[in-house]
Amino acid sequence: MPKRAARRLSDALLRVTKAGRLDRRIRDGETPGLTFRVRPSGRREFLFGFVRAGRRSEIVLGAYTVRIPAGSGEARARALESLPPWAPAVDALTLSEARDRARRLRAFIRAGGDPVAEREAARQRAAATIRDEERAARGEPAEGSFAALAAAWLAYQRRSPRSPEAIRAAELALERDALPALGARPAGEITRAEVWAVAEAVAEGRGARRRRPGRPAPVGARSLVGIVSRIYVYALDRDFPGVQSNPAARLRRRFEAERRRDRVLSPAELRAFWEATEDEPTALRAFARVLLLTGLRRDELLAARWSELESDEHGTWLAVPATRMKSKRAHRAPLCRDALAELERLAEFREGAYLFPGRFSPAAPMREAYFFRQRLAAKVAALLDGELADSRPWTWHDLRRTARSLLAEAGASNTVGELFIAHLPPALRGPAGAYNVHPYRAELQHAGELLAARVRYHVEGAGRGAALLPFRRPEAGA
Repeated sequence: MPKRAARRLSDALLRVTKAGRLDRRIRDGETPGLTFRVRPSGRREFLFGFVRAGRRSEIVLGAYTVRIPAGSGEARARALESLPPWAPAVDALTLSEARDRARRLRAFIRAGGDPVAEREAARQRAAATIRDEERAARGEPAEGSFAALAAAWLAYQRRSPRSPEAIRAAELALERDALPALGARPAGEITRAEVWAVAEAVAEGRGARRRRPGRPAPVGARSLVGIVSRIYVYALDRDFPGVQSNPAARLRRRFEAERRRDRVLSPAELRAFWEATEDEPTALRAFARVLLLTGLRRDELLAARWSELESDEHGTWLAVPATRMKSKRAHRAPLCRDALAELERLAEFREGAYLFPGRFSPAAPMREAYFFRQRLAAKVAALLDGELADSRPWTWHDLRRTARSLLAEAGASNTVGELFIAHLPPALRGPAGAYNVHPYRAELQHAGELLAARVRYHVEGAGRGAALLPFRRPEAGA
């Protein structure tokens, strides 16, 4: 590097200094750290030199100008004064302005400031702002925001074995309740108070819920807090920018837990249920009856395919893959003779890969289950003249609970009963499960027949003198 001379800088000196083959530098003898440099290209600029982390560093203050436009002196002075000492280089500086900036910068460094780090942080903020504007133009969330974090978590969930229905439910909860209030906020700056306020609004019915607006939803609030907490656990595991803690940790306990349901269909409701399905379309009738006779969850049966039917020496099964099971374990649901009879009748109208294809698109599962249950419940209530043993409305999941209760009533062991509905019984957990690898296939097929017999017992009104409704199996070809 060429040798630098220390001289008191003046406009006359700066004007006559010419460019050379290398940089020409003149240190100001009046202001420590200030240097004037002329590049080989002819560009003239002011630098400020200082020691950073034991090494000498330089930053550019701005390009040199001899004079400023007339009438702009006061406004220019105010503008330069408003800049922080470490501000990026400006387009033009007079000698006196450069000296003033150098003095302010020297005081900033002596106070412990780091102009290089500050400039880099400002550069990153400006770049992030530009990226955020570009993402906003494309309809994407801002970088580092809670919306971006939630989108990354949802993408991760879609790659996991978690069921699509559960992921969609979480996505809807976020879109409805969390993102309107927290989406634009930096994920690392969200506080427990903010999460609490959002969840409390849901619990008190002040959220933007489309279904039953204005109705308190404490269970929904608890679920939302759990989702937010899992999002932050994901962020901490992956060092998401700015996230240092989980603001939703241990907040779920403050909201009401979901009440344990114990609704089952009474014998009278079972008879009315069976009769109500008698005149339904083939697919809907088969769905309702097979759901009761297999103890499956609604969506586990709705998405069933013909290719999932299997047979062995013990009987016929519906092999439900792990991706569709709540437990993430594959399950073989035994099909009793009555369930097979319903499916044989359904096979006559087979269209597409699904057992229960959509009404308008056979390439997708049936979507009418929700409205079908409402219609079926109304028919059951009408058949019983409104004299229900339990005034609470029943759901598809209550058929699963009814099936499990009927298995216990029929004398099935607790282990077989739990395996029948795809639960892992206590007897097969821990070391016991590691040693007992019996598949229980014969026992499960027998349990399926026990369940069908128990349903038949109640449907036919056994023990009541006369059958209330014949338990008819569809004849092949009917």
